Amino acid sequence: MKEWALIDGLTGIANRRRCEQALQEAMARCRRYDEPFTIFLWDIDHFKQINDVYGHEVGDQVLRQMAQLARSKIRASDVVGRWGGEAFFLLLPHTRLGAAMQLIERLRRAVMAEVVVGDRLVKASFGVAEYRGDDDPAGFLARADAALYTAKAAGRNHVRAHPPLASQPIAIL
Repeated sequence: MKEWALIDGLTGIANRRRCEQALQEAMARCRRYDEPFTIFLWDIDHFKQINDVYGHEVGDQVLRQMAQLARSKIRASDVVGRWGGEAFFLLLPHTRLGAAMQLIERLRRAVMAEVVVGDRLVKASFGVAEYRGDDDPAGFLARADAALYTAKAAGRNHVRAHPPLASQPIAIL
């Protein structure tokens, strides 16, 4: 029952409660051992249209595909979870922002190559933040969320960091 309380029933990955626990644990490790880590928040672009056009069962299949794809692209020590709705969470321990951006760009490209609905490519927008020692959980998540909204404002299908990197990656649409 304990495991069920921490796993998203639809996707089989961590649920929000487990993601929040992993975040607290990573913050404690960072404060004690000075271990860097980053988090990503991302969501599927125009997910409502997928549900409206193809139905909720297809939308659920897209969520499951996204979860499986993310799980296949990360390390065993990383934590991927469903944050809510079509939003996902990824915690990368021992990872600085530059390396995290490279990994997530590979994931963004894999989403476009592997997650398809009908004749339509599925795309996603990503926001990332690296933990700073003075971050509290809410502020840290807010920075990743702000980066996600910056990615969406840039036209979606982008990866953005908060604070922004000198040269943000250019998404190929």
